[in-house]
Amino acid sequence: MKPPVELPPDHALLWILLLAGIALAVFFLLRYLRKPGGKSGPSIARKSSWERAIDRLEELKSNNPAAPDEVKAYYTELSDIIRRYLEERFGLRAPEMTTPEFLRSLQETPQLSSGQQESLRDFLNACDMVKFAKHPAGTREMEGAWLLARRLIEETKGGELT
Repeated sequence: MKPPVELPPDHALLWILLLAGIALAVFFLLRYLRKPGGKSGPSIARKSSWERAIDRLEELKSNNPAAPDEVKAYYTELSDIIRRYLEERFGLRAPEMTTPEFLRSLQETPQLSSGQQESLRDFLNACDMVKFAKHPAGTREMEGAWLLARRLIEETKGGELT
């Protein structure tokens, strides 16, 4: 008589758990890749930093401030648009610095020409005069500052991919 033969272990439960884990992983992966609103597909191309800055400039221009406190807010936003653009475009830490600190840091970077640096200096100093020294600014000055900001963006946008 032969001794009893051992049957191979039943791995059915292990296979069921493994397949359930894979199904859960696929479910969460698809859910993660899905766009908000339930539609999946290729994502919309991200705008470049100069395109975002131009959009913000256009939005600012359409608001047309009239009261003195709105003029100060206008110049604050105008300055912020340029500072954020320069940070995104060139990696300069412009928003966190005072104007003199930022202008000193520019002297050590080759990313802006001396003419662009001079224009930027004039622009930021004009913004600071309105923001901090309560220098009155009329419609003509505001339009000139806006045009200078736009020109700075246009002159420095070259070659940017994102």
